[in-house]
Amino acid sequence: MRRFHAMDFSKDIIFVDSSGSCDQTNTVVTFFFGSSKIGGIPMGVVLYTGQSQDNYTSAFELLKKLIGPNGFNGRGEPNVIMTDDSIAERKALQACFPKSTLLLCTFHILQAVWRWLWNSSHQIHNNDRKHLINIFRKVMYATNEKECMKEMNNLKMDSCSKKYINYLNYVEKLWKRKTEWCLCFRSKLAIRGNNKNNIVEASIRVFKDIVLERCKAFNMCALADFISTVFERYHKVRLINFANKRTTKNQLCYSKFVHAAKTLVIIS
Repeated sequence: MRRFHAMDFSKDIIFVDSSGSCDQTNTVVTFFFGSSKIGGIPMGVVLYTGQSQDNYTSAFELLKKLIGPNGFNGRGEPNVIMTDDSIAERKALQACFPKSTLLLCTFHILQAVWRWLWNSSHQIHNNDRKHLINIFRKVMYATNEKECMKEMNNLKMDSCSKKYINYLNYVEKLWKRKTEWCLCFRSKLAIRGNNKNNIVEASIRVFKDIVLERCKAFNMCALADFISTVFERYHKVRLINFANKRTTKNQLCYSKFVHAAKTLVIIS
């Protein structure tokens, strides 16, 4: 993982996410992944107990110390860090990497809005939920700041939105953090075409399904052993296969598409 910090891609954007339930003592595992042509590349893993801001900060400071000032391609910090909306994790990252720009995964924002709309305590009528999420999506996916402001004004003036003051208040709170989730505010950042943290989400699934084989490690020591042996070996093999052109990303995508398209019926 230390070697990957010398690569050019390591300074642009990294993806951070945490997972529990990996061992019998409920150790929290946080993964740092970079984006490259092959996909996600692990750049650091930290293990600790409890998802509090203090624990996050201590763990990230230790990782930063291990990486050293030459990490992230000699920059010391990445340009962009993308996460889900974990307040404790994001505050710790901001404290440890003050020069980095923190962005939110667009999928998690839309998921949070959709869950809010479906929460019965907010009393949103079933027929209005789809319309409310769609007008919010227009704000998120606006191509420039002028269009984004226009779509936000349209949302506020929308007849359906006006029926729900609590929805307008909720969106207004999100709007205060618009630079973190609106796509138009990240157009000048080197995000390598990533607006979601799917890379680290998929990597956590690989870790649980392939490395741990859907079993819990005995304790934190065993978990560290899995990371330094099986997890490292999995990515080494993946890199070698890619380098030798045994498996390319296009072939994997094509194979997945062919498998998914078996049941399609084409009518001219």
